[in-house]
Amino acid sequence: MAAFWAKHPTTLNAQLGAITMALSAIGTGVLAVTPTQLAPLSLLFLLLATFGLWALCDEMGMKKPLVRGAFVAFAFATGAKAQGLLHTDPEVIVRYYIFYAFSVLLALLLWSIAFLHRQKELKIVGVLGATATVTPIILLITGHIIVGIGGAFGVTALYSIADRLAQSKFAAIDNIDLIFACWTIAASALLWRGHIRDSA
Repeated sequence: MAAFWAKHPTTLNAQLGAITMALSAIGTGVLAVTPTQLAPLSLLFLLLATFGLWALCDEMGMKKPLVRGAFVAFAFATGAKAQGLLHTDPEVIVRYYIFYAFSVLLALLLWSIAFLHRQKELKIVGVLGATATVTPIILLITGHIIVGIGGAFGVTALYSIADRLAQSKFAAIDNIDLIFACWTIAASALLWRGHIRDSA
């Protein structure tokens, strides 16, 4: 445990990436439990997350297929959530959020699998991340096939169009954002301490 907290040499890229990842994670987590009116702020946190996760990928090695694939999936997730926040047609918003949900979970799953190929501290985060993302992916698929089963996770809201003109928050998306925030905080700590580069 002491080895984990020992400071390793880090690059400026890693430090800036860790800071922006942590800020985006905190902001995303807070927005997941706040009123709908603040949801547009998540665009700002998506930008911070993209910057930070790009730095994470640089440190992990963007040439590695899992890392590159995860970043591409996250880029699609970012675009989908931005469209969902900016659109006014509830039916279209739901479609964008479904795509966001699958894309961001896929990104976290791929990064977590990439962590499994590295040293002990990263493997722990990898196992936790893979477990935390596989479960909602299964629930989303199950919720699509049998909508009632996904109700406890909030998946039903994604497949029922809201009566209001612009529904911008769903229980499933809030839960997925909390998973993303927790994973990003853990990854930013590893990045800040220099464990990512050491395990390459």
